Formats: sequence, C-alpha cells, structure tokens
Amino acid sequence: MTTICCAPNPLYTLAVDEAGTTSDRHFVGAAFVTPEPDLWRDRIEREIGYPYSLHFHKLARKPDGRYWATKVLLELLRRHPDWYAHFIHIDRQLVDQSRFGNEDSIEFNYWMGQLIKRRTTRPGRCYNAIVAERERRRGDRYMPQVLQDQLDKRSYFDDAPHVDLTIDLARHDRLLQVADLIGSATRQLHQPSGNPIKEEIANEVAALVKPTGGIIRTYQRIYPWHWRPNAVSKGA
Repeated sequence: MTTICCAPNPLYTLAVDEAGTTSDRHFVGAAFVTPEPDLWRDRIEREIGYPYSLHFHKLARKPDGRYWATKVLLELLRRHPDWYAHFIHIDRQLVDQSRFGNEDSIEFNYWMGQLIKRRTTRPGRCYNAIVAERERRRGDRYMPQVLQDQLDKRSYFDDAPHVDLTIDLARHDRLLQVADLIGSATRQLHQPSGNPIKEEIANEVAALVKPTGGIIRTYQRIYPWHWRPNAVSKGA
C-alpha cells in the first residue's frame, strides 16, 4: 500500500466498499474514514478474537462466531470517536440506465467515484483511499488508474485535498470489512433478505447514522446520502 507524505496536513484513511451489484435495485457504497487506520486494525484484531472475514453477507441465520465478532465491532464503533463514515444509497429504479450505456461496470465506477470525490473535499487534509477489489470488466482501467488521474487533476486545479488511491481485497483489510458492514447493513434495510440476524445487525448500524434533526448522539457518526435525480436527499 502506498503512503503519501502530506505534512503538516493530517492524513486520513478512507476504506471504500460496495453492497449489492449495479444489477440489483438497491446499490450502496460506503466509506469508513479514520486518522488512525493502524490503531483501528489493531483494535479489531485484539478485541474481536475472530480470525475470519466479517463480511455481512456471510452472517448465518443463528448466532455464531461471525455474529458475535460483528457485535463486538459495533461496540467498538459506539465506544471510540476517532472515525466517521459515509454511504451513498441508489435506488436504481430512479436511474436512467442509458447514461451508462447499460453497462454495469461503468455505472459501478461512476457511483464509487462520486462517493470518493464527494467525501474527500475537506481542505487541509490528505487521504489514502483503499477500495475493495471486485470483479471488473476486462480492460477496465477506471479504478484506480483513471479515477486517480481525475483526483490528481482536482487536487492541482481546484486546491482540493490530495487522494492516493489503492485497491485491495476486503478479506485482507479489516477497515474494508467495516465499510462492508455499513454498506451491506444499509442495503439490508432497503432490500431485506429475510435473515433475522442480518436484520438485527442492520438496525444496530442504522442507530449509528446521523439524523437530520433532533438530538445527535456522539456515536452517530455515519453520514447518509440517499441519491435522487437532480438533488441530494439526506436522512437515514
């Protein structure tokens, strides 16, 4: 993984994963952000005591080791303030598929690129963005080569933060598994699987989403983006 030097500006790590596919009705991209990536990796390894990946789609219908490890992870998110997260939720019935040439790969690249660009705009910061690897169309260079070029140009011409983009397998990085949890749980709420364990975990993740009004709890650190045509719709 490439690490960039941007002193004296703070360096944040952005772990990005998607839930569902762009052939499903509901597609969610999620980003887990922290200035302490190694600390979070150590916390998760030390406290969950579970050697396997925490992928949401692998949760069984009854409590097992992955379920209890996920519960511990949720408690870590509630307990520690050194993180925040974002997700983009797309109801694809609202999307004009012709704008992507009806190509799933092009649509996927567009939405994930929008999430990364939208969430790396804070002045005075630099980002290492780690994107979960996925099955891509042969010859697809968008992620990371083309998007990296776009981010570099934005940084140079618009005085935007520098973003260094890398690709990794989710099973290799616990931070990507946190992003998977946030994205998959959000999708579960819009497209229920009928699995009661997934429903329980999804509701716990929903409790971490920052509300649009009223009292905001310190642990509500997930910023929602429910995409709508020609508008940004906020709310859980």
